[in-house]
Amino acid sequence: MSKKHTLGLALTAGLAAGLLCAQGLTEADRRLVRTWLLTDCGLGGNLKLEEQLTARGPILEAPFLEALEKGPPADEIAPLERLARERFDKRQRSANDPNRRIEMSPADREAYQGITADSFVAGEKNSFTLRWKSQAIAGLALVGQAKARQALAAVELDRSSPLRENAAAALKRLSGR
Repeated sequence: MSKKHTLGLALTAGLAAGLLCAQGLTEADRRLVRTWLLTDCGLGGNLKLEEQLTARGPILEAPFLEALEKGPPADEIAPLERLARERFDKRQRSANDPNRRIEMSPADREAYQGITADSFVAGEKNSFTLRWKSQAIAGLALVGQAKARQALAAVELDRSSPLRENAAAALKRLSGR
């Protein structure tokens, strides 16, 4: 490798590291945000984690806003899809086991049998995404600033959003700080 190429790589790496430092977001911050998003604790449920978030403060606003806007990344969704398909397969085997009797009304049985693998997985992904965004809102309630208030206000005003009440509670908490 030439000295010029090595210098170019070093400059690129330095610029990338500089951008991360300018953002102020460390790898530990990213892990902290991910842990919060994957932990079903809500506000008040895990005080140690809340203390860690508030200690880092506004620096964590951007990743929580991204989580609220975009939902979970593909690397979080892929294992969920795999597990959901496995659960669906197990559910089907159980339902079709001649040695197992499941008492259901005809309407319930028809609804149960009408669920496809794809619709089951889609429902699991939807639930996961909703919880992810709900946790992002709870995180914003702890560390949010002006951008968080704007994003939360937009969610609160969206009459079709299942997260309206979460956003309203987060805004109330932010206004109390």
